[in-house]
Amino acid sequence: MTYTVRNGGAQTLTLSGTPTAANLVNVDAGISITAPGVLSLAPGATTTFDVTYTPTGAGPFSFDLDVLSNDRDEATYDIAVPGNGNVGPTVVLTGPTGPQSGPFTVTATFSEPVSGLDLSEFVVGNGTASSLVMVSPGVYTILVTPTTPGAPVTVSLPANVAMDADSVMNLASNMLSIDGGTLTEPEREELRDVIVEQEVRELRTQIGFNQRAAKGARDRYALEQRCRALIDRDATDRSGDPDLETECRRDEVTRGNTPLIFDTALQATQSNTNLAGSFFGQTGRFDGERRRLVFGEFDVTRYEGGDITASFDGRVAWERLIGNDILLGYFIGANVAHTDLDGSFSGDHLSYGLSAGAYFVDELSENLFWDGFLAIGYGRNDLDLGGGVTSVGGDYDTRSIQFGLALSGIREYSAFELRPELSAAVGYSEIGNVDLGLTTGATRLADTIVAGNVTLATVRFTPEFIFPVAVPSPAFDENDLSVAPSLTCEYIDTSTSNTECGGGLELEWSATSNDGLREFSARIEREVISGNIRDSFGFQFRSEF
Repeated sequence: MTYTVRNGGAQTLTLSGTPTAANLVNVDAGISITAPGVLSLAPGATTTFDVTYTPTGAGPFSFDLDVLSNDRDEATYDIAVPGNGNVGPTVVLTGPTGPQSGPFTVTATFSEPVSGLDLSEFVVGNGTASSLVMVSPGVYTILVTPTTPGAPVTVSLPANVAMDADSVMNLASNMLSIDGGTLTEPEREELRDVIVEQEVRELRTQIGFNQRAAKGARDRYALEQRCRALIDRDATDRSGDPDLETECRRDEVTRGNTPLIFDTALQATQSNTNLAGSFFGQTGRFDGERRRLVFGEFDVTRYEGGDITASFDGRVAWERLIGNDILLGYFIGANVAHTDLDGSFSGDHLSYGLSAGAYFVDELSENLFWDGFLAIGYGRNDLDLGGGVTSVGGDYDTRSIQFGLALSGIREYSAFELRPELSAAVGYSEIGNVDLGLTTGATRLADTIVAGNVTLATVRFTPEFIFPVAVPSPAFDENDLSVAPSLTCEYIDTSTSNTECGGGLELEWSATSNDGLREFSARIEREVISGNIRDSFGFQFRSEF
C-alpha cells in the first residue's frame, strides 16, 4: 500500500524518519515500510512511503501505522489499518488407488473457482501430462502416462499458477504418488480374460448342476404321481395293470432309503475331454412326503486351449410334499475346483465355495410340470500364474446368484413317449477388483485387475422322444431309445456382450431292471452353436446291492 503525507499547515512540516507499525493482529511481523521520499515538507507539499504486509491467515486483521513529525499537537500521527485476510485457493490432487502401468486420470480440486491454469504448470515425475479438462471452474483433470513401467509416478501443482476471483494466487498442492505396475496393457487384458473366463465356466457349471438337480426332483415327483394314479386306477377297475407292479416297485426305490450310489461317465468332444461322475443317496418316509438327499457330481474336463479342470459339487437337500401337488426343497452345498491353466500365463486356479437355495416342482395339470430354482453362492479364489519372467498371484472373492425355470411335460403315444422341455436360466457373478502380487526377479510389486461382473443366460428347448425297444436280456428288463433334438441360445455379458444360438441332437440308449437297482446308458451328441461344432459321447452304469 502507498501512503501520501500532505502538509496542511502554514509552516514547514518535518518528518522524523521512517514510520513504524505496532499492535499487529493476524499480520506477519515482517512488515516492510520504506522511508518517505522527503522529510521536510513546505506548506501544501506532499511525499509518499510504501507499506508491504501479509495476513497470516484468513479472516480479520489490523495494525497501527505511526508517522512521527514535528507537528505541535499531533507529533505521532496514528493510522489504523484494518482488513480481511484472503488465503489463496488450496488444491488437492487425487488419482487411482492401485498401481498403474498405463495412462490414468488425475483430478485437481480447488477450494474455490480459479482461472488461468495451464497444463504446463503440472509437475510430473516419471510420466507426461496431457488432456487438461475443466470439469467445473474449480475442478480440473489431466491424463498422466507413465514413462517407465514399474516405477512410481509423482504429480504436483506449484503455488501461484492459478488465481481466484479476487486475483489471489493458489497455494501449492499435495504430492500425489502412484505406484507403477509391471504389466503391460495386453498382459492386463489377458489376465482379466483368464479371471473372467474362469467365472463364466463356474457359472455355467453351477447353472447346469442346479438344472440337473431340479430335473432329478421333477423325475422323482413325476414317478410318484404316476404310481399314485396307477394305484387309484387299479383300485377302481381292478384290471391288474401290468405297468402297476413295475412302476410302483421303482417308486418304492425312489421313496425309500437309498444308500450312497456312485456312477461315472467318460465323454470326449472335438474341443474337450471329460471324465465325470455322480453320487446319490436318500433317507425318507415311505409315503414320499418328506426326504433328505445327499448328492453331487465330480468332473474332470480338458478344454480346447489346453486348460484342465477338476471339480466337485456336493449338496444336502430336504424335500417335502405340500398337499399332493407341490414339491418344495431347500439345500446347502459346497464346491471346489482346480484348473491347470495353459497359455501365455500358465499356472493354477483354485476355487472353493458355499451355496444355499431352494427349488420347487409343481404339476400344472396331468403330466404337465413346471419347476424352478434359486441359489446364492460365495466363492474364494486363489490364482497362481507365471508368464515369462513375471509371476502373478493373488486371492479374491466372488458372489453369485442363479435362478431358472423349466416347463416340461409327458405325453404317451402308442409307439413312443414325448417329453418336451423349455428351460431358461440366468446367473450373475460379482468379481470386482482383483489385487495381484507381481514378482519380477527380486522385485515384488502390486497391481489391480478390474474384472467387473459376469452375466450368463441360457434358453433351451428340447423335445425328447423315447421309444421302447424289445431286447432280450437277463440283467435288464426295459430298454429305451431316446432321440432329443434341441435349440439353444446363450448370452454372456462381461465387459462386452455376446449372444450365440444353435441346435443339436442327442441319442441315448438306456436299460433298466424292473427292481430299479440296475441302470445302464450310452449316449452320443452333436451340438452346433454359431458354427462351432461340439461332439460328445458318454456312458453310465449303476448297480445297487
